Amino acid sequence: MITKKDIIIFAQRISGRRGGSPNASLVHPVRDWSIGLSVMIVVCAGVSSYAGVLFVSQLNSIDSVPVIEVDIEEYRDTDVENALQTFRRRAEVFEEGYGGPGESAVSPRGAVPGEDENNTGLNPRAE
Repeated sequence: MITKKDIIIFAQRISGRRGGSPNASLVHPVRDWSIGLSVMIVVCAGVSSYAGVLFVSQLNSIDSVPVIEVDIEEYRDTDVENALQTFRRRAEVFEEGYGGPGESAVSPRGAVPGEDENNTGLNPRAE
């Protein structure tokens, strides 16, 4: 028959523990720290070297930017005067079609600008 002592011995064999001491094969702080630090050093060295190569390549590529020449047209008084006259004529045509400068070009509910159907005093020309 199996006794309590046999069950304890069997459990100790399965768990790998004897006499309450921890299993030394699972925890090695020196090994874990050395692996972690060496991986960190390798990653930092790789990232630093990549950043350095990228910096040097970008530093050398700045000199290869092409120079663009732009022709600047001369200022002519006649061109400016012609443009101003054209836009003055357009402003006059706009004001004739849509009322004075104080009126809105968009009318409520399809009403014609400049007309006041209800005589509410909204039309500044009605007075």
